Amino acid sequence: TKHNEKAHLSQLCSFMKADFMKLPVADKLYDAVYAIEATCHAPDKVKLFSEIHRVMKDGAEFAGYEWCLTKKYDQNNPEHRAIKKGIEEGDALPDIWYEAPVVDRLKQAGFEVLDSRDLGPTSDPKTPWELALSQPFSLSLHAFKRTTVGRSVTSCLVRVLEALRIAPKGSTAVSDFLNAGANALVKGGKTGIFTPMFFFHVRKPHARKA
Repeated sequence: TKHNEKAHLSQLCSFMKADFMKLPVADKLYDAVYAIEATCHAPDKVKLFSEIHRVMKDGAEFAGYEWCLTKKYDQNNPEHRAIKKGIEEGDALPDIWYEAPVVDRLKQAGFEVLDSRDLGPTSDPKTPWELALSQPFSLSLHAFKRTTVGRSVTSCLVRVLEALRIAPKGSTAVSDFLNAGANALVKGGKTGIFTPMFFFHVRKPHARKA
C-alpha cells in the first residue's frame, strides 16, 4: 500500500487479506483473475476454482501457475515419494497433484480451458527453474540467501540467534524444514518429477440465455 501511494497508483490498485476459499466480494465482480503458486495450497481445488468462477464476470479469463507432479513421477519409487513429501512439508502444501486432475477440477468448476501445459521444459537448459536454489554461490546479496551456501549461512545464524535467545524458540526447526523443502525442490526439478510452472489459462463462459 505504501509503495502504491508513493507511486501515485492507489486509485488503480488495492489489497485485500482474506480466505481465498470464501472471498468477501460480490458475484461477477472481476474482469480477470491470475494466481501464481497460490492455488496449490487449496485444501479443495474444486471449491477454490468455483469460488474464483463466482467472482468473475461472464467471459472473464483466469490464468495461473500450479505446482504439480509430472508424468515422470513414479509413486512406487521411494526416492520420488521422499522428494514429494519434502516439498509438501517444506512448503506447507496439501497433497501435490498431477497436472491432468488440476485441469479436470477447473472444468468441474465451470471453466472452459484455453491452454494448459508445463512451461518448465521451455526454459533455457542453462537456467532451469531450480537454479536459484541449487547454485552454490551468488555475488548478488539478494540472490545469495537462496543459494546452497546462503542457506547454510542463514541456518547457522538462526541457530546462534536462538541460542542467544534473540530469535524465538523454534526458529531453528523452522529454518531446518524450510531448507529441507528447498533441497526437495531442487531434487524435484533435477529429476523432472515436479514442476512449479504448470500453466493454465481458462475462461468463464457466458451464461446461456433462457
